[in-house]
Amino acid sequence: MAPRPSWWRYLLKRALRIWPPLLVVVMITAFVIGPLVTVVSQAEYWHDHRTWGYVVNNAGLYTLQHKLPGVFAENPYPFSANGSIWTLPMETTGYLIVLAAGVLGALGRFRLALFPLLAAFLVLDGFGQARVGDNGDFGGFLSVPLAPLVAYMVPFVLGMIFFVHRESLPFKPRVALALLVLYLVVNFLPPVEPAARYVLPLAAGYGAVTWAHHWPRRLGGYDEWVYGSYGLYIWGMPLQQLVVLAGVRDPWLLMALAVPLSYVAGLLSWRLVEKPTQQLRRYLRPPAGSRPPAGPSTVGVGRIPQQRFRFSGDLRDNGVR
Repeated sequence: MAPRPSWWRYLLKRALRIWPPLLVVVMITAFVIGPLVTVVSQAEYWHDHRTWGYVVNNAGLYTLQHKLPGVFAENPYPFSANGSIWTLPMETTGYLIVLAAGVLGALGRFRLALFPLLAAFLVLDGFGQARVGDNGDFGGFLSVPLAPLVAYMVPFVLGMIFFVHRESLPFKPRVALALLVLYLVVNFLPPVEPAARYVLPLAAGYGAVTWAHHWPRRLGGYDEWVYGSYGLYIWGMPLQQLVVLAGVRDPWLLMALAVPLSYVAGLLSWRLVEKPTQQLRRYLRPPAGSRPPAGPSTVGVGRIPQQRFRFSGDLRDNGVR
């Protein structure tokens, strides 16, 4: 008999994936970059509770702290040492939704329940009206703005639907292209522009999965060179801030310098932090001789069969962000 899905294994795998590289970047930002670039004295910097709180609060995810004493204070964007991490609480919330869906059977026998869940988030997103640079109308919980959180959950739940119905959904390039054209038309026509917020998650999500399905085989085998995507993401802004601090103001030059630097940081994060900590997952394996459920009707949290479709709420267990 196949073992029961394990909620605690799932949570520990998520923690091993998210926290180690996050802790490394916030500690280096607070304890190495901060003292080197702060405009306050060293004594003031090290005695300020925000210096130590930066690590503790950001490790809590839902209690993010963006500022360090005097760090990047004279940059054009002094409001955050690492603004990129603002999405990590939302991502964590998505994984908790996957956990709840798995426990309640919405990833297996009751998978149709994901559609009303998606509908609920779509309705809430319509009321929240979060946009780039605008946190919408819902206020916040701790450090998390709720309207952007709801907007984030729309493509996340849509991805869950794509996964559990992967055997019956056709992922065709023509359809992906048609959805892209539909989004562009809707987005640039004022009378129907409000609908763009609903078309975008479908067009982008379906397009990404279709692209993965039709990825040329000859380009396979280079996974090690893309596994650094999470590290690239969380290191991108501190490195951009450092480049700007060095005097770069032209956005194109900033991009030309920051992208390769961030890519190298992402690769180092993968090889020195993420890959070693991912190896700890071997201690979370089911007992020897047990096998995961065989088909999508028994999909459960922590043991989602990958088969030919490596896309799920637990995708990053494969090293992909």
